[in-house]
Amino acid sequence: MALSNNVRRAAEVSTDLDSQLLEDRTPLVVQGMQISPSASNQFKKTDTAAIYAELYEPHMKDPNPPEIAFELRVVERKTGVEKFHFRNRLPKGPAGVPVIPMGVKLPVAQLDSGSYRVELRAIDSLGGSSKTRTADFDLQ
Repeated sequence: MALSNNVRRAAEVSTDLDSQLLEDRTPLVVQGMQISPSASNQFKKTDTAAIYAELYEPHMKDPNPPEIAFELRVVERKTGVEKFHFRNRLPKGPAGVPVIPMGVKLPVAQLDSGSYRVELRAIDSLGGSSKTRTADFDLQ
């Protein structure tokens, strides 16, 4: 999972994508948007903050692949109090591809200044779920 405050349309950075590939860096692109990881995970309420993650679902190779959803929680690090909780289905990717890239906005405008932890996990319609992945961030 990578946090970012630099989200751009991939078409706007197409020449940059070529140079990244030549440098052997894989750009994080999902749904036509390139998400560049943040160096500090410190955001402002006015930032367009986002999360990029890749979910692995081996059952996507099955004849009838499952539905995949994600659950996102934001909690205050100091108190553990949940400040945001969101669950949504992911669009189906190409048939037979077990890695599903995802990008989702981080709701910084809805939070007060402070220190937070974002928690992300995937769930499939077969009853499986991933480990919860976490990342810390600070909001000014």
